[in-house]
Amino acid sequence: MEKQQRQHLAIFNPPFLDLILEGRKTVEGRFSKVRCAPYGTVQEGDVVLMKESGGLVKGSFLVAKVESFENLTQEKLKELETCYSETLCSKADPQYWQKRRASKYATLMHVAEITRFERPFPFPKKDRRGWVVLEQSNEQQLSFFPEDEGGKDAMEYDPSGSRCAEGLHTFFRTTLFNQDGYPCCRWCGVDLVDWRLLHRRSQPALDSVIVELRKEYWRDSWFRRPIDVRAKNHALRKGKNLLREYAKGRIRSSVGPAQPYRDGFQTPYAGNIAFYAQHAVATCCRNCIEVWHGIPKGRELANQDIAYLTDLVMKYVDVVMSELNEDGIHVPPIKKPKHRKE
Repeated sequence: MEKQQRQHLAIFNPPFLDLILEGRKTVEGRFSKVRCAPYGTVQEGDVVLMKESGGLVKGSFLVAKVESFENLTQEKLKELETCYSETLCSKADPQYWQKRRASKYATLMHVAEITRFERPFPFPKKDRRGWVVLEQSNEQQLSFFPEDEGGKDAMEYDPSGSRCAEGLHTFFRTTLFNQDGYPCCRWCGVDLVDWRLLHRRSQPALDSVIVELRKEYWRDSWFRRPIDVRAKNHALRKGKNLLREYAKGRIRSSVGPAQPYRDGFQTPYAGNIAFYAQHAVATCCRNCIEVWHGIPKGRELANQDIAYLTDLVMKYVDVVMSELNEDGIHVPPIKKPKHRKE
C-alpha cells in the first residue's frame, strides 16, 4: 500500500531557513525533552513548508530520509554532534548543542528537492509550536483563503465532493504549492490554474479569466447552480444597466474597504444574482480576491479594481442569464398564497 504524503509546517529561527534554501544545510534536526512532533510523525517523502519565525513561509523541501532517536544521553548527543554538526550547520549558532543538552528525543531529516517560493505567504499560526502536522491541524488554512463558509454548501470543500477526474479541483485550504508559491489542488496536487493571467486583471481577457476560475469545483458550482426565483426576477426587472450599478455598489460596500465588516461572511448565498456572481468569480470576500485576483488585503480597493471586479460579475450574468436585456422588463410580483380562515 502506497504511503500517504504528509505536509508539515516548520518554524525556523535565523539563519537556518536561509541556509537550507542556499543548499548549505542538508539535514534539519529537531530536539525535544518530550515526545512531540516531528518525532514519530514525519516520514520519508513528506513535504515540509518552511516559515521564518514571526515571518512568512519562504520555501519547502522534501524529506529524503528520517533518523529518529529516543532516550538520549550526553554520550549519544556528543556522538550526534560529531557526526552531524557540519550537515546541520550547527556552527551558525554557538549555543546550538548547549541548548539541546537536556533533550531526550531527536529527529534528523535529510533535505532534498528544495523550493524557494517566488511569492512568500503568511500562515495564521497563533501558538508557540515549532512544528505543525498540517493535515492534523485545524489551522491549516492560509491567510489568503476564505473562512469556512459552512452551511449546506460546506460539502463543496469535502474530499468526497471533489471532481478532480472531471477537471474540477479544489484550491481552498491547500498545503500544496508550485515553485512560484501559487496554490495547487489540495486533493490531487495538480498545478492547473494560470495565476499570472488572473493577477494581471486585464479586461480584454475576461473570457479567459472565467475559464481559469471554473477550474475550481467551488467556483464552477455557482455557474451550474439554478438561480432562485427572487434573484431571477430582480435581475429581469433591473436589466443589465441597473444591475451593473447595483453590482458596483455592492462590491464597493461589501469588499471595497480595507477591513470589511465580517470579512468572509458578508456575501449571502441567495436572493440576488449579484451574490451568486460574487461567489462564482471570487469577489465574495477579500481572502478570495487576494488569492484569485492578486489584490492584497488591508488596503481599500481602487476604482479600477472595483470596475474590473464589476465586469467579472456582469460576465457571470451574461453566462447564466443570456436572455437579460439592457433596460429590464416588468415582472409581476410573486403573490403569497392566502390562507382561508376556518
